[in-house]
Amino acid sequence: MTGPPTSETPERGSDDCRLCGAPTEARFVQTVLGRHPVAYRQCAGCGSLQTETPYWLDEAYGGTALNLDVGAAQRNLINLAVVSAVATLLGSRRIVDFGGGDGLLCRLLRDAGFDAAVQDRFKTPVYAEVHGAGSLEGYDLITAFEVLEHLAEPARELEPLFASGASAILTTTATYLGQGPDWRYLATDAGQHVFFYSDAGLRAFAAAHGYQLIAQDQYQLFIRPPAPRGLKLYALRNVLRPSQLRWVKLWAAMRPTPGIERDIDAVRLRAKASRVV
Repeated sequence: MTGPPTSETPERGSDDCRLCGAPTEARFVQTVLGRHPVAYRQCAGCGSLQTETPYWLDEAYGGTALNLDVGAAQRNLINLAVVSAVATLLGSRRIVDFGGGDGLLCRLLRDAGFDAAVQDRFKTPVYAEVHGAGSLEGYDLITAFEVLEHLAEPARELEPLFASGASAILTTTATYLGQGPDWRYLATDAGQHVFFYSDAGLRAFAAAHGYQLIAQDQYQLFIRPPAPRGLKLYALRNVLRPSQLRWVKLWAAMRPTPGIERDIDAVRLRAKASRVV
């Protein structure tokens, strides 16, 4: 996620859960961005953790914000392998990367031959400028990596993904299991992580939108029923396991890249057409 999740956080009359709407209870206070004392509250219904209404987001995403995401390049390579494997197992060809930032994952997927696009409201996809997605509809698989925890209003902001009709949605986020104020994933120095989902909260949200959840470590795969069973389910769980990623990465790296030549031709044709006009 490369910018503030929403520019207009609505007024709230209570501290109810921003995912399920149930009441929340105070858990602890942490200092965000080095100067804001922020209350963290746990939902009494779904068990998720959230900050108080995040009034500091403009500052957190400003030009002077501390960028701690030094693992972004490696994460794209890992996600290329996982998405390639999941898409192959599910028979997905059209993929859109929601909150895809500079478009690097989209570019890598297109190199591998997938019909991939990227959508990010806050950053130009420099690696895939001609492959921006105006809508999430019409795609087989939606990916959203390290995005969910940035959403100030998750119930509202996740709605377009689950209403898109996609057969599957693949996300990453660290789930909340009762961790305390020293949990590294709070990322208080950057101030951009504002909602932390429990497994129960994710499953309930998925079920309410007609999806089943296959969760493995930090990956969440939401699938429209009937969910895969038997060998396919076993294979899906394995490609989401960190212990298997070295083999999945090797397989993805050795695949041919037919999309490079195809997209060079497409860009040339587009440039030629713009000159004619």
